[in-house]
Amino acid sequence: MGERLQNEVIGGYKLNYRFYSGQDLYSDGDIEEQMLNICKEKRIDEALREGDSWPILYHFSKARENLLEWYEFDRDASLLEIGAGCGALTGLFGRRLARVVCIELSRRRSLINAYKNADTASAEIFVGNFEEIELDEQFDYVTLILVLEYSKLYLGGNDPFHAMLKKVRGSLKDGGKAIIAIENKMGMKYFSGAAEDHTGVAFFPHALWLRCAGRLAFPIFAFFLAEGFGHTASRRRYLLRLLLFALLSELPFDRMNGDTWTDWSRQNVLWTLALGLCAMTCVGRAPRQTGWL
Repeated sequence: MGERLQNEVIGGYKLNYRFYSGQDLYSDGDIEEQMLNICKEKRIDEALREGDSWPILYHFSKARENLLEWYEFDRDASLLEIGAGCGALTGLFGRRLARVVCIELSRRRSLINAYKNADTASAEIFVGNFEEIELDEQFDYVTLILVLEYSKLYLGGNDPFHAMLKKVRGSLKDGGKAIIAIENKMGMKYFSGAAEDHTGVAFFPHALWLRCAGRLAFPIFAFFLAEGFGHTASRRRYLLRLLLFALLSELPFDRMNGDTWTDWSRQNVLWTLALGLCAMTCVGRAPRQTGWL
């Protein structure tokens, strides 16, 4: 390892390189250099309005703060953010708490975080692997936001998830709180037919094999629809619930697939399932005749 980088101060942010190996262990690729320049030039709002890049939307959108904007933090408390990334939530923490310390694998992402939030918040970012970083303080809050599920990539041992949680517990003061969020496969967009996060037409429109894999979802939906048809106590209420979820899902489905809230050229899969339920009901009520094939 070469000579250690000197710590940097950017606005209210301090980048601490004491545990940095000199190599970024995680990256979205060259787009991050573009994102860093956007932050340095203070063009985030412009990039969001004019761009069509998923990483820029994902990392810069203020909507990401909705995850914890509602939470009532103690303003005099301290917080450790493990896996701060490009700072989607760091700014919120900096505005809400007295002290914020972040851990992030990537120096470039830490720079994006600092330039993005430096004018509105303050924090100290330790750049390096959480497993190798030793902090001499404990915190009132520790956050693992979209981090716990990737523990096996960065922690050794037979049970990296348990090891991560033990480290989190060791970083908490007595009575402290751990805040954990992982990717949720039961979100509304999945009920409306979208593929898993980071895949499908919304994020990788040219990856045909992902769309083919996503088509496996419909036979599974159809199977459970038939099972529900045979076991439900009320087929009428079953149909009404399907129609309700179809209606609720339609606006976000259309928005996700285009630039409009209404698109009559395609609808979410729940409408198809509702029609299938109607067809099964009609077939079930039709008089039976012998001699049919």
